[in-house]
Amino acid sequence: MGTPTPALASDTAGPVGSAILAWIHFLGILGVAGGLVTERLVIKKNMSVDEENIINGADLIYGLSAFSLLISGYFRVTGYAKGWDFYKNEPI
Repeated sequence: MGTPTPALASDTAGPVGSAILAWIHFLGILGVAGGLVTERLVIKKNMSVDEENIINGADLIYGLSAFSLLISGYFRVTGYAKGWDFYKNEPI
């Protein structure tokens, strides 16, 4: 098996678009981690209304971050970054 050559998946995807998508992807990772840590630190029995509101906000951040992570990851594999030909041969 040969090593795939890293190349842009699309000629229309420039370096700025790829960089923005990478930042969205990394911010999604940080948002997921931050949301889970916040929920873990705040959740307990008999929570106050303020603590429930914090949990609601953390869960919203977690959900939006997970969605942005999924969508940006899809676009990084298919239309930006190195393309599917590179990633299909990479072991995870």
